Amino acid sequence: MKLRSYALITTALTGVMISAGAYAQDTAAPAAKKDSASDEVVVVGVRKSLQKSLSVKRNASAHIDVITAEDVSKFPDVNVAESLSRLPGITIDRTGGGEGNRVAINGIDSRLVVVQLNGNPLATATGGANNHDTGRSFDFTNLAPELIGNVEVYKTPEARLDEGAVGGTIILNTLKPLSLPKNTFTVNYSYNINERNKEKDPRYSVVYSTKDDSGRFGFMINYSYNKSVLGSGSIVASYQPVCSAAHWGGVDVNAKTCNTAGTAFTNPSALPTVSSGPALTTSMLVPQYIALSATTQQHERKSTFAAFQIRPSDDMDINIYGIDVRDDDSSYNQWFQTDLSVDWNETNPYYTRYQTDVYDGAGNKIHSVGDPIRNAQNGNLYPTKLSSVTTNASGVTGGTGTFAVRQDEYYKRTIIHTQGLYLDGKWTPGAWTISASIGDTKATGGSDPEYFLSFYGTDSGTFALTPDGASLNLTKSATDPTLFATRKKGDQAGFVKTAVSLDQFDYAKFDIRREVEWGPFTEILFGAKYQKHRDINTPHFYNTTFNVTGTMGDFPTYLSDPALVDGLGSSGDLKTFVALTQDAMAQYSIANKSSGNATADYRDAGNLWDTTEKVDDAYIQANFRSGKWHGDVGVRYAKTENAQTYRSTMDYYPWDEEMISIDKSYDDILPSFNAVYDLSDDMLLRFSAAKVMSRPTFADMSGQIEYSLDRYSTAAGHFGGHGGNPDLKPYRAYNYSASYEWYFAPNSLLNVDLVYKDVQSYIVQKYTFQDVTLPQSALNYCLGTVGRVCNRVENMLVNAPYNGSNAKISGISVGYQGNLPWGFGIQTNATFLNQEYSSYQDQYNTTAGKLAMPYLSKWSYTISPYYEKGAWQARLSYTYRTKYNVTLGDDLTPPSYVDGWGQLDASASYKVNSHISLNVSGQNLLDNLQHPYTNGGLPLGWSKYGTRVTFGITFKN
Repeated sequence: MKLRSYALITTALTGVMISAGAYAQDTAAPAAKKDSASDEVVVVGVRKSLQKSLSVKRNASAHIDVITAEDVSKFPDVNVAESLSRLPGITIDRTGGGEGNRVAINGIDSRLVVVQLNGNPLATATGGANNHDTGRSFDFTNLAPELIGNVEVYKTPEARLDEGAVGGTIILNTLKPLSLPKNTFTVNYSYNINERNKEKDPRYSVVYSTKDDSGRFGFMINYSYNKSVLGSGSIVASYQPVCSAAHWGGVDVNAKTCNTAGTAFTNPSALPTVSSGPALTTSMLVPQYIALSATTQQHERKSTFAAFQIRPSDDMDINIYGIDVRDDDSSYNQWFQTDLSVDWNETNPYYTRYQTDVYDGAGNKIHSVGDPIRNAQNGNLYPTKLSSVTTNASGVTGGTGTFAVRQDEYYKRTIIHTQGLYLDGKWTPGAWTISASIGDTKATGGSDPEYFLSFYGTDSGTFALTPDGASLNLTKSATDPTLFATRKKGDQAGFVKTAVSLDQFDYAKFDIRREVEWGPFTEILFGAKYQKHRDINTPHFYNTTFNVTGTMGDFPTYLSDPALVDGLGSSGDLKTFVALTQDAMAQYSIANKSSGNATADYRDAGNLWDTTEKVDDAYIQANFRSGKWHGDVGVRYAKTENAQTYRSTMDYYPWDEEMISIDKSYDDILPSFNAVYDLSDDMLLRFSAAKVMSRPTFADMSGQIEYSLDRYSTAAGHFGGHGGNPDLKPYRAYNYSASYEWYFAPNSLLNVDLVYKDVQSYIVQKYTFQDVTLPQSALNYCLGTVGRVCNRVENMLVNAPYNGSNAKISGISVGYQGNLPWGFGIQTNATFLNQEYSSYQDQYNTTAGKLAMPYLSKWSYTISPYYEKGAWQARLSYTYRTKYNVTLGDDLTPPSYVDGWGQLDASASYKVNSHISLNVSGQNLLDNLQHPYTNGGLPLGWSKYGTRVTFGITFKN
């Protein structure tokens, strides 16, 4: 047994022995603290909801935080993720147009957080062809908060909780009809205004719950509708190193800009003049492009939830419930790009050239040494040449020259449909509690269809990049449709693509609890679960072609709204640009759809997988209470079997594919221990130790690889590609925590939490060598590219997920909640997290970098004062997180970070009478700038998402 497992189990047993000692001294253990509320739950107001949340937290043995609805159909925010962000150690991702959509716990990102509905699986889907969050990371924008009675956030595990939660477990508990007053009827109606794009949209929900006079049968139904049209603009920049040879065995991607060692320019006289700043060096970053993006995204959600609760006897409870959510997340994006990718010191800087002769599968030469390779960025030989640049110590910050420009139109229709049907039963004969649950939940998503269309041009001008904004000034305005031309007639114009995804759970589980009097042990729990999780991504791909040679002036166009980039610091041609109408773009794409890149099925390269994951697990847990100690100790066993079918795709010429099937399996033994020591009636200490695991995302562990035999290094003899990694290990970690809690007054808490996570295995994206199975039909093609017949399995340099190891996260959270004079109160917390990680070695055995945990902010905090007196109720909430890294970077791409960012929300309500209340709320009131950047502070983007204001009315009987 590994030393850490031994230490963990020893710690757990020591805690039990301490409890046993206390038991010997005092066998008369006090009764567990119980919530004074009756079976009929009526939570009203901010203080009442906070009081109920603290009651659940105080009585739990695990480290848990709870948020409770302030009233029936009234969660603290219009988004559950926004409410969770108020809890200590919780940060949220706002990539969904500014709305909080994914939740991280103590720096561990959302893919490692288990989200359940009433303790059962809930399928999740997203948009996009190859979304790495699919099937693992729950998107809270797809869930109506009106369904939820409370949310439990387990930061430490118990053996009875499902595995898969390195970060933690979030259980969304719905309201139950027998817990509500008879004939409960509530209607909420509100009107949303987006201050950035001036969209005005409705939101409403209806809840009805009833039960018979005996309290044996109840029924509840909830219907919720929400529509919000999110409009956002952003400025985006991208960089690459001037010299980036290492990953390609000495062949530089910038066409011999530097020597093979990457330490000197091969033609310094051809470099642009530096008009301001230090001289160009081989270690500097140079911009690839600047882009102005304008996006309109519809978010229309229709949710139905129905529940039957049957209590045939006092010791039996049966719940049947179902959920159906239909979410239209379609979006239209226009992308105006200035291509700055140049070969920095070549005499002909417009394109790279082939380094060897290239043959097709029949042995015919299709390219000779020195033939131009079309720029993959814009697909044409448009010239980009910089005559002068400005620099700082990290790289190029501006310049003057001739640029390639590009205009992309991208419409994606995304309909996410989430369903679930569940049957739960509980029987409590005497000292036994027997629970069972079966269910099926599935979610479909992706895009159906995607339309993409591009136009190209060239112009001269200047550009500048600063942390405060970007400028671009072209000779011909970006609002002039004649700046953007089609390719020649018959050339590729774009594509029409579908990428339909399915995420589905079928499961059955049972749990048994037995009251005992075995020394300090008061309850024994054990159970088992079978779960089949299937995740499928099925893409199809068609090219589109230009049927004319002309410009965008030949199409219906309009100008992007400059208000979308207000406050981003952009100037010149980065304010507004000409764009096609959505209808014109879609109709043209449909009318000019051609055969796809592969014969017969027109499949999208690489992005197909069909994975079935079967999980068998069992657990045993003992709860103990003795003297001032109580807690639990247990172990969970999980066996994971993964069977997948994926496509190995050789891109470009010739196009070859083959379906590959592989099977993988692994076992995990996961001990856990939680203990609570009551220092006094109002103070306690918590301790926890556990081994935890999370499975890789389906996209990450898919064997799908898209590669090209044209992209290789003659020096090292390696091919290049990108895709998944079927040899990924799960995330595995040892979690330890301790906390002090002081309930110094009613509805009040001061807590200090310590956390330490020893992450043994985690996943990052980087270049690494990987065995790739080539299609049988493509093997002889190697003869024309590398002068030999390829093996069935080739070791390739692939940009793919990779297992990092030995990361350590330590941190502290401090929280305070309490009443203040004159009807005021406050919730506030601050969390500090520190991570340690070791350097990794790249494929050339040189120190290449550090495998930092992504999405981890060192500091985060929340300040949330509230007021509740008489008919008035109001709340402010400000949440902030410091910078975090998104990608690690490598020799070809620098790392990316997101700067610190805060959000201020507010809500208020006035109770007109016992039935009617008026409500107003505002989200993202400060509309702060979101600012990603890279090495040396070089900016990668500037974004704002807009303030949203909601006016509403609530009626309840």
